[in-house]
Amino acid sequence: MNSNHVGVDVDSLDSTVAANAGYYDDGTGKFQNLTLISRKAMQVWVDYDAAATQITVTMAPLGLARPKKPLLQTTIDLSGVLQQDTAFAGFTSATGILFSRHFVLGWSFALDGPAPALNISALPALPRAWPKPRSKVLEIVLPMASATLVLAVGVAIYAVVRRRIKYAELREDWEVPFGPHRFSYKDLFHATRGFSDKQLLGAGGFGSVYRGVLLKSNMEVAVKKVSHESKQGMKEFIAEVVSMGRLRHRNLVQLLGYCRRKGVASGLLYLHEDWEQVVIHRDVKASNVLLDSEMNGRLGDLGLARLYDHGTDAHTTHVVGTMGYLAPELGHTGKATPATDVFSFGAFLLEVTCGRRPVEQDEHGNHSVLADWGVKESKVKKMMIAKIVSFVVLLLLIHGGSSSDGGQFVYQGFTTANLTLDGLAVVTPGGLLALTNATFQGKAHAFHPSPVHFLNASSSAAAPPAAARSFSTCFVFAIVSAYDALSDHGLAFVVAPTTNFSAAKAGQYLGLLAGINGTASHRVLAVELDTIMNPEFLDINSNHVGVDANSMISEQRHAAGYYDDAAGGAWRDLQLNSRKPMQVWIDYDGLAGQLNVTLAPVKVPKPNKPLLSVSVDPSTFMADTMYVGFSSATGVVLTHHYVLGWSFSLDGPAPPLDFTKLPVLPRVGPKPRSKVLDVLLPLATALLVAAVLAAVFSTVWWRCRYAEVREDWEDEFGPHRFSYKDLFHATSGFKDKNLLGVGGFGRVYKGVLPASSLEIAVKRVSHDSRQGVKEFVAEVVSIGRLRHRNLVQLLGYCRRQGELLLVYDYMANGSLDKYLYGQQMPTLSWNERYKIVKGVAASLLYLHEDWEQVVIHRDIKASNVLLDHEMNGRLGDFGLARLYDHGTDPQTTHVVGTMGYLAPELVRTGKATPLTDVFSFGVFLLEVACGRRPIDRDDGNNRVVLVDRVIEHHRAGSILDVVDPRLVGKYETEEATLVLKLALMCAHPMPNVRPSMRRVVQYLDSNQPVPDLSPSYVSYSMMSLMQNEGFDSYVMSSNPAVTSIGGSSMSVLSEGR
Repeated sequence: MNSNHVGVDVDSLDSTVAANAGYYDDGTGKFQNLTLISRKAMQVWVDYDAAATQITVTMAPLGLARPKKPLLQTTIDLSGVLQQDTAFAGFTSATGILFSRHFVLGWSFALDGPAPALNISALPALPRAWPKPRSKVLEIVLPMASATLVLAVGVAIYAVVRRRIKYAELREDWEVPFGPHRFSYKDLFHATRGFSDKQLLGAGGFGSVYRGVLLKSNMEVAVKKVSHESKQGMKEFIAEVVSMGRLRHRNLVQLLGYCRRKGVASGLLYLHEDWEQVVIHRDVKASNVLLDSEMNGRLGDLGLARLYDHGTDAHTTHVVGTMGYLAPELGHTGKATPATDVFSFGAFLLEVTCGRRPVEQDEHGNHSVLADWGVKESKVKKMMIAKIVSFVVLLLLIHGGSSSDGGQFVYQGFTTANLTLDGLAVVTPGGLLALTNATFQGKAHAFHPSPVHFLNASSSAAAPPAAARSFSTCFVFAIVSAYDALSDHGLAFVVAPTTNFSAAKAGQYLGLLAGINGTASHRVLAVELDTIMNPEFLDINSNHVGVDANSMISEQRHAAGYYDDAAGGAWRDLQLNSRKPMQVWIDYDGLAGQLNVTLAPVKVPKPNKPLLSVSVDPSTFMADTMYVGFSSATGVVLTHHYVLGWSFSLDGPAPPLDFTKLPVLPRVGPKPRSKVLDVLLPLATALLVAAVLAAVFSTVWWRCRYAEVREDWEDEFGPHRFSYKDLFHATSGFKDKNLLGVGGFGRVYKGVLPASSLEIAVKRVSHDSRQGVKEFVAEVVSIGRLRHRNLVQLLGYCRRQGELLLVYDYMANGSLDKYLYGQQMPTLSWNERYKIVKGVAASLLYLHEDWEQVVIHRDIKASNVLLDHEMNGRLGDFGLARLYDHGTDPQTTHVVGTMGYLAPELVRTGKATPLTDVFSFGVFLLEVACGRRPIDRDDGNNRVVLVDRVIEHHRAGSILDVVDPRLVGKYETEEATLVLKLALMCAHPMPNVRPSMRRVVQYLDSNQPVPDLSPSYVSYSMMSLMQNEGFDSYVMSSNPAVTSIGGSSMSVLSEGR
């Protein structure tokens, strides 16, 4: 009936009667469950009444009186069973795959009367199942013995400790990829092995560059060591830290993050136009373009960079740069501008195209300029970077581009992986792919999200059928059991036509099939790593590797191990359930139809001789597109199956895995008791004084050796993590007089940093607020690394016991909604409104296309657009933001946001995409142009959707009648018409009809005319669509409540967070 029962068996293992293990409590009469494998002693009473031919079984925890109501009671005539005059009474037991021990502590028996009671106090004790826990006495006595010796030191540091406790902060794992940007000299010293010459990458007039590996994260870094006396010196060093340290773009070399394929031109466009200030690089050349592992170009070395505000002129400065890349006007103006960078970029383009240096000497010693050599007497007109990018994109569209078919991928851990998971499979916070979690009779599957094209199509009708492509995969796995040398069923690498394994069974079937053989419609190829011997499947032992072709009976199988090349090919056994990571290589030759499987410990190179080599007919399992991944299942043993890293490739070897980047396996069982205490305890008191003195001496020596200098200019740059003490003083102890706003997500205070006198806004979020830790992390990780002139700048953060704090640039003019709806605020002019919508559009283009990942804001509205002192619109509040990699699909998530701004398809698909942001932006355009809320009430208290109101006027030819009447006709007719039509395009209910944000920016910049909207284009009612899509089931605030104190406000949604 289950795996925890009591039964009465008469000449058969099919029990005559059975019940769940437990007893009936005499006090309450209720049934109390017992677990037979609890490692605790229990008592059982078995009584047979020969006259009534009735047997009863009663059980209870040891020490509890015998319950009055038995657990089992049934009628059995034993005279027909015990046919001999005498019989033996005793116990029988057996083991299977579990290392279990069965003990009897005491026993009594009687004929024709009750069995004598057992003296529980006289029974032997059970042996210990785990190592003895560390003695608490030692942990208490040792500090007490040392207390008198350290009392003087404790008094000296008391004041310091008390001060640190007051400003205590927490540091968690998710903060590592975010910062801080200031490294300790000690970390860099060790990362570069003491700046050893072996680590030297290059040297020049500005210093030396060393390769290093950070000890904590194993991240490879390049360290530029600049001395005060170098040509670059502190001035250029500061420029590089202040500019490059805050820039974020996919084609700029940066400390954290990664790049995708766009190129140097896109990086320059970001520097010149899209960042919060204008950045002039002043040294664009081939030697400053670095190539990453995928040969993507990334512009680096901003040591000569100059920054100035948008809308202002560049200052005159010294002429610096590299000969051949300097624009002619620099000699007489001394001003570095975007146009001078464009000149350098032009020389760089010729350098890349022609494979020549900008200035060369011929055999006669004469200098020749590459531009003259290439174009002779013609004059090359400089083009703005944006036009160059457009030209490159046009060429790509004309000539076509190769698209990836998912033929190669690498997962160095799975933290950012978008795998298709089901069953027990999860990705742990540490990056492990945990297929199982010690659940009985469970199964799990994890697949790469995109199918792989495994067949090469025939070239003609007369050609033979499509041939299978070769593939190679490599992965690191570990099987971790709660018991030594024993585990449950294993795991398998799978190639299958679908990711749906709902019909498959757990246990010995590994979640692959529903029986011994698969079906013709669901063929799978699997390489099993099995730790259970199942005779039904012809397994050779409980530690083997096999190749399964649509069957649980392996085509070929072998004991786990490898042929050691270092020992002349000698055989080495491996234990699959050793709790240690191992590496597997699976290589399939499509031409030969040969599948090789190789196994080895981690960090051992791939052996030359494979473990298995099997001929596999691809027609038995191969389809045009197949999914690759892993399957695993559990039975009755508490076992975890992990995958630490995975790489795959078609038509070539799988990329090697970097073991230093793989996640770490968790600890199993309690930490063993340290023998050190038992040995050193008698000596601890005598040695403590010497240890304290040595620690003091080491600390002084360490601080002297790794002493760092902190200068005034660093206060301008950061770091990104603020101390609670600084924020406490900046806000005058979070006084109410500095309170800017209050909402469901916490309070916002105005503050002034003491060191730099910089005005800031501090959002103080408590753990029990509606935003909480999850949204706090989202906001830090996303907006904390974003840099754009139209985004609210997150200057830093602080994590403290019980609360979370975010530090922003202070926006002097508050949120946009106050000016649109507030009665006490002046009305914004049309020019101000148009500048705001253009700025927000540019920021969304950056989020969707130009940053290193796709960022979906999910809450675009007027109350989330803040205005700086120049009335520039800045998009803020990234608490609902979602990020995913370029080229991948967003994951389904909860529907969140604000009613009136939500795209109709969100309820149906649950996927937030760039086009759902475009919809919200369309509603925002109407909000700004009309001065009305997205959903309002008419005179009859009926709900009116703003989009429907504008559509009605558009049909009637009076679209300008919806413009905010407070403008009293003072607006540009063409611009107002453009904004309103563009808003209807963006807020269209069909996602594929909406324009991208790049197209929106082009419309607003008048680079493209807005198409006329036909009557059929706007033949819909948004109110009806919302009701049809089920928006009425979402109780959300269509009129966000706004609490405003001072100069800022926060909107509070009634639901959606």
